[in-house]
Amino acid sequence: MNPALHLVLAIASLFAFTATSADAAIPPDFSLQTYATGLDRPVALAAAGDGSGRLFAAEIGGRVRVIRDGTVLPAPLLDISALVNTSSCGGECGLLGLAFAPDFPSSGHVFTLHNDSQRNNVILRHNIPAGSDVADPASRAVVMTIGGGSGQHNGGDLKFGPDGMLYVSVGDAAGGGAPAQDLSSLRGKILRVDVRSLPYVVPADNPFAGDSPAAGTRDEIWHYGLRNPWRMSFDRRNGELWIADVGGNGGAYEEINRAAPGAAGLNFGWYCYSGTQQVNCSLPSQTVPFVAVQTATLGCAIVGGFVFRGPVAMLRGTYLYGDYCSARVWATGTGATATPQSLFANNRPLTTFGEDEAGWVYVAEQATNARVLRLYSEHIFADGLQSTP
Repeated sequence: MNPALHLVLAIASLFAFTATSADAAIPPDFSLQTYATGLDRPVALAAAGDGSGRLFAAEIGGRVRVIRDGTVLPAPLLDISALVNTSSCGGECGLLGLAFAPDFPSSGHVFTLHNDSQRNNVILRHNIPAGSDVADPASRAVVMTIGGGSGQHNGGDLKFGPDGMLYVSVGDAAGGGAPAQDLSSLRGKILRVDVRSLPYVVPADNPFAGDSPAAGTRDEIWHYGLRNPWRMSFDRRNGELWIADVGGNGGAYEEINRAAPGAAGLNFGWYCYSGTQQVNCSLPSQTVPFVAVQTATLGCAIVGGFVFRGPVAMLRGTYLYGDYCSARVWATGTGATATPQSLFANNRPLTTFGEDEAGWVYVAEQATNARVLRLYSEHIFADGLQSTP
């Protein structure tokens, strides 16, 4: 299988992000409201899908905290601080990813991704007993260890897809970008594995499984050509995969990429392209498959979010995302002529977005006494359309 054949468009639309004065178009009762406080540098948010209404926050230092009705419980769900490396990576290492198994109500399985003392990316599985807010530490099992880490560009996200498979975002480890185009490396990739039992299994329909284009190609690879895919998500309505890739080339561009449901083997262009610019090499296609490119004038590190499927009609179907440095939240439609709107500006850097069971969207901030914020509209709550998020 020739990798050149995989340089295809994830979608047909291509448009550039520009600053707008669209804040005034957002009704004044829309805001970011504090939902929970007292977290220590949260970097991932997830719901369990068990009907409990709980939200879970992974703190970079190694704890997973339980948020119930806006209150952070004293005891963490998990504490793997002793396993997590946060000291030798310039702030880019730690506990980075969190995901609950699709069958969590019956299996109790929760998955985390962290950096170990060798700066490898390590995925663990723990079991949470039924009805408990604390995981069983004796249930810990290693799912995967991804070597070649440098402490930078970890990617570090976990999401289960509509197909029940676990998707893993992995950065290029600041390796000059070269690993991103190397199909024998797991770096600079989106991986896809079946973790319903351990050791994990490579799905037979992965694009390079059993029909590799060259000896040594890793069967776990689902997409490639990424620099530092910090956050990704699946549209809960149609299964599209959205990937926010922190930009290169001096930080000039940040990318948002989208893959159609079931699309596999896509090459998103790094390290040959950064946004619209050819950087280090050429590829057989003149078009790099990104949905959007954001210039450095609007921020420094893109934070991927979710396609909103909650109860606010004017935002439903738009993709919400942010930026770490500017601490702004934007919304954009998904069509070729969509124009992004700047919604909110926070006073602390943003690290991640989350989505609860009802499709309500949350944002976490970078601080030692950090908040989880939720998108809030007074009339939505007051009208009784959804009394709780």
